[in-house]
Amino acid sequence: MAIKPGTLKGTRDFSSSEISKRNYIKKILQNVFEKFSFQPIETPSFERLETLTGVYGEEGDRLVFKLLNSGEKVKNADTEALAAGHHQKFSHSVSEKALRYDLTVPLSLYDRAFTDLKIEGVHLKINHRKILAGIVSKLGAKERLVDFTIALDKIDKIGKEGVFKELVAKGFSQDALALLDKLLSISGSNSKQLAALKDILSGEPEGLEGIQELEFILKHLKNTSLSTVLLDFDLTLARGLHYYTGMIVEASAPEAVKMGSIGGGGRYDDLTSTFGLKNMSGIGVSFGFERIYLVMEALNLFPKELLITTEVLFANFGSEAATIAYSCVSMLRKQNVSCELYPIEAKLKKQLGYANQKNIQKVVLIGEEEVSQQTFILKDMESGAQSSHPIKELIAIFS
Repeated sequence: MAIKPGTLKGTRDFSSSEISKRNYIKKILQNVFEKFSFQPIETPSFERLETLTGVYGEEGDRLVFKLLNSGEKVKNADTEALAAGHHQKFSHSVSEKALRYDLTVPLSLYDRAFTDLKIEGVHLKINHRKILAGIVSKLGAKERLVDFTIALDKIDKIGKEGVFKELVAKGFSQDALALLDKLLSISGSNSKQLAALKDILSGEPEGLEGIQELEFILKHLKNTSLSTVLLDFDLTLARGLHYYTGMIVEASAPEAVKMGSIGGGGRYDDLTSTFGLKNMSGIGVSFGFERIYLVMEALNLFPKELLITTEVLFANFGSEAATIAYSCVSMLRKQNVSCELYPIEAKLKKQLGYANQKNIQKVVLIGEEEVSQQTFILKDMESGAQSSHPIKELIAIFS
């Protein structure tokens, strides 16, 4: 029985034109990283499960693709935990590894990257975890910071009412929600919003510290000419990952494209202590590569001539002619000329059709007569013009 071709759920194939566009984005991003003095690293595609779980709550843990243990380890599955309904405990007993879903190594170089990609109107939302901690303390729920940020992080998806409903389920009081509603109604410029927050959080030292740090960042950014990115303070920006401790950022697509976030990150002061390295702060952001691709596609930002095409096609007239043609192909490739020999002897019309299909502009014809005369015919596919040349001039013509 024949196997029906298809890709697994969650995966896809990329065509030649799509790969060319993806490589275009990668090349620009790599160039920006290098200009900012970053060095490349490459890590495995899967990690220990314990490293990836517990940073985004139960909902985030369910999104992780786990790899099932093999061999004897499967026999150690905790079936008692499964019977008792302790699914997470059972899951960890049958899976110790999972596919890595994120890698945030670059610093905030968003403006340069989006400028080079020619994506105008990117909004960079900015907030601070200490401000959020101050708000939670003001709401009388200091111990529920993670619950608060996870719920608030969904406001774009489920709306304010959905966030409030989730917070009620987590034990937040109606008085707390009334104060939160007041906070979320704050509007105006970045400085006006921060000034209003100062008044409301006047008795919350951690929140005031967060405001002060953001004011410092915004003050120094005024001395930096941002070419593309529009900087917006956004109190609803929470970034549910609990290891963030300072400034948090999220890049959103231009308003002309309904795409949402195309990147995000923030500061973390003690993330490495999990792995035994204490007192090491860091900051990182990630680029939403797939979404950036879709934004550029929607805004028609990819250069017209991206797909790497064959420069010269050598027609195949069989036997001795094909042997000579292939030797010519080899010579041109050594001169960095992209060329190919049509794989089989076929009617010339079919071979020229192949050239048109691949947008190959030049076709070299070496038939029996050309073999005897040590010449070749060069056909220009755009104009249709043909000219005859000695084979010894081949490299000079195409170099």
